Amino acid sequence: MRVGALAVVAGLVSVLLAAGCGADQSSGNREVAGADCRASFDVRSGGSSPNGGFTLLTAARQAASGDIPVKMVEITRAAGLQDEWDTMVVVTPGMKAEKLNELANTPGMCWENLPGPYGDDKPTTAYYLFLCAGNPMRAATWWFPTDDELDFRWTSTKVVYPDTVLTPLHSPGADPKLRVAPAN
Repeated sequence: MRVGALAVVAGLVSVLLAAGCGADQSSGNREVAGADCRASFDVRSGGSSPNGGFTLLTAARQAASGDIPVKMVEITRAAGLQDEWDTMVVVTPGMKAEKLNELANTPGMCWENLPGPYGDDKPTTAYYLFLCAGNPMRAATWWFPTDDELDFRWTSTKVVYPDTVLTPLHSPGADPKLRVAPAN
């Protein structure tokens, strides 16, 4: 009788685990806007090199130290990411799959390892997600709120394109950063 009960419990657990892309699943940390996944992408490891974020931030820091506005594609080229992307989404802590799918225009995409909510006690992982034709290509890691070479944190800018112009911002007592140039 005990073996039968264990088999039933094991069966229920496997059905629940196989239910797939629900709201936030803590075991796999997978999120999706709907019930079915057209595809899945792990922002923590999908297409990202261990130093992908570091290289991107280094290129941004170098451009920010100057006085000349630059296009985002110039930053990504300097970081070693060639022209294989057409959209970059700034994935901040606590962003839900529904919002990411809206920003990235990726309906039905499952996202694994989206960053959890921000807590004031320590930096939280965030990502710059690069896409091409609506397909995620790679994600570069950065720390929210401390990495601010690309200053998208406090602006409404969450989607950036290769031709987006960034202006160096120099403030006394602060490291230089790049911010989206104001529209004409």
